[in-house]
Amino acid sequence: MPLESASKRELWEVLLTTHSEPAAVFDADLVCRAWNQPLVALLHRSAPLPDTLSLREFVLEDARVPLEARFREILAGAVPAPHNFEVALRGAPPLAVTLLAVTLPEGDAGVLMLGRQRSTPAPDQERHELIALRRALKTAGLGVWRIDPNMSRVLPDPTLLELLGVAPDGEFGAFDQWLEQVPEGELDKVKSTIKDLLTGQKDRFSYRHQFRHADGRMLWLEVWGERILVEGEAIIYGVTQNITSRHLQEERQHDSEALHRALVENPLVGVTLFQDGQVLFANTAASAMLGLLPEEVTGMPLKVLASYFHPEDRGRFGAMLEARLRGDRIPNRYSLRLVPREGSERWVEINSCVVDRKGRPAIQTYVHDITPQKQHEQETNSAIAHSQRRYQGLFDGLGGMVLAFGLEDELIRLHDCNRKAERTFSISREQILGLRLADALPWLDIPPLLEAVIRVGRDHRPERLHRLHLQLGDRILWYDCYLIDLEDDEVVAVLEDITERVEAEIALQRSEERYRVLFEHAGIGLSYFDNDGNLLLVNAAGRSMFGLGETEVRGRSVFDLFERERAGAMMSRLYRTTSARQPLSFADVVPAERGQAELEHLAVPVLAGGEVVGIQLFSHDVTARRRAEEELRSNEQRYRALFEGSQDAILFLDQEGLIQDSNPATRHLLGWNRRELRGRHLGDLHAASRNEQLREMLTSFRRNRKIHYETALVTKEGCELETSVALSLIDPRQGLALALVRNISRRKDAERGLREQVFFLQQLIDAIPNPIFYKDVNGRYLGCNANFLRYLGRRRDEVLGATVFDLYPAELAAEYFRKDQELFADPGIQVYECQVVTAEGKIHEVVFNKATFLDRYGKVGGVVGIVLDLTEAKSIQRELEQSLRHFRTLFETAGEGILLIDRTSLRILQANRSAGELFGYGDEEFLTLTMQDLHPPEFKAILLASFQLHSEMGRSETVELPCMRKDGSSFLARVNAKPVELDGRTCNLAFFSEVLPAHDSTSFEVVKEREGT
Repeated sequence: MPLESASKRELWEVLLTTHSEPAAVFDADLVCRAWNQPLVALLHRSAPLPDTLSLREFVLEDARVPLEARFREILAGAVPAPHNFEVALRGAPPLAVTLLAVTLPEGDAGVLMLGRQRSTPAPDQERHELIALRRALKTAGLGVWRIDPNMSRVLPDPTLLELLGVAPDGEFGAFDQWLEQVPEGELDKVKSTIKDLLTGQKDRFSYRHQFRHADGRMLWLEVWGERILVEGEAIIYGVTQNITSRHLQEERQHDSEALHRALVENPLVGVTLFQDGQVLFANTAASAMLGLLPEEVTGMPLKVLASYFHPEDRGRFGAMLEARLRGDRIPNRYSLRLVPREGSERWVEINSCVVDRKGRPAIQTYVHDITPQKQHEQETNSAIAHSQRRYQGLFDGLGGMVLAFGLEDELIRLHDCNRKAERTFSISREQILGLRLADALPWLDIPPLLEAVIRVGRDHRPERLHRLHLQLGDRILWYDCYLIDLEDDEVVAVLEDITERVEAEIALQRSEERYRVLFEHAGIGLSYFDNDGNLLLVNAAGRSMFGLGETEVRGRSVFDLFERERAGAMMSRLYRTTSARQPLSFADVVPAERGQAELEHLAVPVLAGGEVVGIQLFSHDVTARRRAEEELRSNEQRYRALFEGSQDAILFLDQEGLIQDSNPATRHLLGWNRRELRGRHLGDLHAASRNEQLREMLTSFRRNRKIHYETALVTKEGCELETSVALSLIDPRQGLALALVRNISRRKDAERGLREQVFFLQQLIDAIPNPIFYKDVNGRYLGCNANFLRYLGRRRDEVLGATVFDLYPAELAAEYFRKDQELFADPGIQVYECQVVTAEGKIHEVVFNKATFLDRYGKVGGVVGIVLDLTEAKSIQRELEQSLRHFRTLFETAGEGILLIDRTSLRILQANRSAGELFGYGDEEFLTLTMQDLHPPEFKAILLASFQLHSEMGRSETVELPCMRKDGSSFLARVNAKPVELDGRTCNLAFFSEVLPAHDSTSFEVVKEREGT
């Protein structure tokens, strides 16, 4: 039986009963674990030996050191085994020993020492010792062989044949037969080693390779030996050991170390180890959270480490560690605040556990940076605390109608509805809850909807209905309906109002019909010819222009439609368009009811697949335009007469602003004649004090191409003259502009007088202690006194031109507007009580005294009003209570979820407990899933591309991806994937950390829209 499967007693019995020479087994600490009687007799020990025996108890001190060194070399594989050595014993003659590497029952490495005395044994004794040695080799899982270079054969010992499952009388031994059992991947290594031995390039060898057992199993073998000379001939001796179990253990240990290393090196999770009041280990992530390097944290006392926590959390950190060491029941996870070296506060979640380190308890912690979650939580709480009313109104004002139906006793009852449904149906939730649908909303008794509700409740599958119409009064409403089954036989229907869309589609259909009619009756002639000159399509205008009448002309040739000469000219132009593959313009004169008509045509080749398949002909009747051009030329003299006879100054300017021409009125206004003004810049006529105004006006003119402004121009005598200038661009291609200048000096004088009068009136109403205002018929404020501004806390520029909807809350503004409309409908005086929000934000009870005033035409020009505050008279205090509470507390953030994923099939091979808590799956359920099952379907393509990219890059990458739990809910998670090798296949170790809480649907939808884009 192999040594790794034998007990200590069995090994002892084998050595005791089979080997006549001294023998013993040592572990890696050089402690003798088993021995036989010949060794005891050799040492002359009569007293019973202890359970363990140290090497130094029976080896001389001078010989112990080199023997221990040789033991350690064999254990480390530094020298080939078996190895022959001579040992000097205490109280006994020197002993020649053979040292072999073996595996102990616990799986540890050890050394088998087989002794042989120098006396020449008898033949029977040699045979007995050979049998004992072979049994010992078999027990140790060893096989011996040799190679005679002259024979080119492997000469195996029976121990090797039994190890490899080969019958003793078989033909096994030739090199070819031996090498056939070695896998192709290992063959070159074995051949190269044997070749070096046969050619004398190596004297010793040691290597591992795979070998196919006779029963088909693949074994891992370790082979070592040496090339020696026996009577002048080279012989290769070797020992083969079956190390399959040890190799598998080494692979598992390697995989375990790879997983542990990936976990410790995870950039998202900090890992620390505490013992004896100090930090024994901290990975890069944990050190980075403190703003330190790992070497700065390692060895740091806990008191110093506590100084990096928030003052309010320092005591709690130490107390939690002490309680964990005592075994007290404390939360597995708790949150604390860190103050790193740079001083910015961070939130971390700590998960601690007690581990054994060198026989004494230590604390291992996993630290997660939850600062984004805490910040998001604080922002959410703040938003909820300050904006509940606004968000509640937004919620009730958005989305479609939501109706919850209950299926009870084969009846459909209405369980709930939202505000949109209440407003749509003019009902209240309390009135309809629990009623049958026929009693609650009789107009909603739509057979398709009711049948779908029953199907969804019965089959438990969502369903969508399109274009349900509902008759409410004289209007038809259209809805798209999505139904989903909930627990307790409840079906929820979300009705999206698509009335506007359906009405728009109906309007679009009607518009298309009108467009077709418009196309048919367009003023431009549209016709389509094929390459052979056959008319395939023509509208009414085209038929009229070509004089074709109402008869059917589709498919007829131009030679059938026109006289020969005209048809030939038309066919020639169509052919030229086809050949040149370019549009062709040409004119044509055709007979008309009143003489002749001039037509302009544009022939455009129609290409398909690179070939001309037809010609589209656009025809315009330009007869009227030609006549208009003639009339324009005939009227040019009349326009010139108007230019010369205008009372206003007219200037023509080029694109640089230089005057090109002027009329006689310009000389009467400014004193310069036409010759003196030609070539001067328009800015030269402006007063120097108006240069900045001129630059602004010219900038506006370049943008808008038309401006009007008032300025001061300088006459030839140097006097400033108030004028009105209207500047227009009349020819964009040449940049030609027209300036019309009018003298407004008298009007300016009148305006100054009017402003003085208005100033006096404003001073007068400002002296009145009550707020006074006046508005035009459109409800826009024309003015007010100072007390009105102070009362509302507004500036004058905020009030002038504004309406009540710009200054007051919506409810009050609507009431003010309604009262104004009543007064405009019945002009006179109006007095009523109402409320006003003052500058302090308080609601005051007031009385409005308003009256209409007339404009200069005798019509109602607006309303003037005075406000009387009645707040102190009534002395009524109204307090608004606002109590905002969280409808629930955010659940405690789970820890880091870790998944081991096969890179080829994307199947989940292993999941930790935090992943189960994060996704809602059990351990067995995870093994049936793939990575794609944890993400929404619309993100699978992005997931696969990202997953493949990170795998090919071969390094750790962190991304944010939407995830989906077992119950179908989604959340955004930060995912870090790291490639690892496990069981000979390539896998990925993925870390999931929730970024956004699942309940924050608004924030999640925003992130989702961004990632999807």
